[in-house]
Amino acid sequence: MSAGEMIEQPAGKGGLIGCTGRDDCDLEFDVNSVSRHSCDSHSPEGDYELVRVEIEARARQEIAYPDALDVFNLGSWSALTDDGYTLRSLDVTANCPGSDYSLLMYGINAGEKVRNTIDFVVPTNVAKLQLQPAALDGGGWNWNITD
Repeated sequence: MSAGEMIEQPAGKGGLIGCTGRDDCDLEFDVNSVSRHSCDSHSPEGDYELVRVEIEARARQEIAYPDALDVFNLGSWSALTDDGYTLRSLDVTANCPGSDYSLLMYGINAGEKVRNTIDFVVPTNVAKLQLQPAALDGGGWNWNITD
């Protein structure tokens, strides 16, 4: 991946970070689903809805690129509206059963595997979620939101 490059991924695909070769990456992750979600304990009001992201991340034991452990922080996530605008100030909720956004707050440790289910609160006109770590200079990955 080059600086500023955005890679469109289908659900089930993620990415690699801090690689010196295809099989030598500091971090590998999969975004298993990005879908609209509802739960009884939290219903966003107005023109907002929940989008659930199921993600798995694996960090190797010896990290060459220390920033790889914090690429999932909340500030790295954004949403793209159906008319092309980027929204950078996303909110999350932990009020839905099964929700766990600890990866956004605490990152991942070397040698660790993490599985999170994150419920983002986004406007109803959002079409994609994006992960754009600062180190990639505007590059990253995006996923279409499914129903």
